[in-house]
Amino acid sequence: KGPIRLMTHFRYFGDIFNPVSFYFCYNSSDTDVETIIAEVHNTPWGEEHIYVMGKATNEHPLKNWRRHQFAKAFHVSPFMDMHLDYDWRFRLPGSKMNAHVILKENGNRLFDASLSLKQRELSKQSLNRVFFLYPFMTGKVITMIHWQALRLYLKGAPFFVHPKKRSAASEKEKNS
Repeated sequence: KGPIRLMTHFRYFGDIFNPVSFYFCYNSSDTDVETIIAEVHNTPWGEEHIYVMGKATNEHPLKNWRRHQFAKAFHVSPFMDMHLDYDWRFRLPGSKMNAHVILKENGNRLFDASLSLKQRELSKQSLNRVFFLYPFMTGKVITMIHWQALRLYLKGAPFFVHPKKRSAASEKEKNS
């Protein structure tokens, strides 16, 4: 019922890639986040999935933080299977903001990533500064995702086929 604030990457030269974008949906008085929406994209398959996290779910003990724990429902990486659990923590937008995701397998930490941001004035000058300092950010994000995937592959990390392809393969086996 109130404003929605978005944390996402900018579009550069007509291109954009966001592994995840976060929407912070405020109440009508703009005093509290009611819902956090995570729009997740998987690089190799070009798919997206929406996770909707209501305020009442898994509250974080600190007032300006939210914590949400739930089962993984979307195949993001070929190096992580589907039977995992998310533990997401957010410091709500303000002078500082954080997004922290932990992926767990049977309660054990498998993956951990954090993003910390500081609020800056949005102006023509600040947008130009970002554009000139980071003109190839979309390309860098995609390149780094593939670079990390290559490193995992070369280290012999387990590779998990996309669940849709697993279903198709098992159907072929049944029909044979």
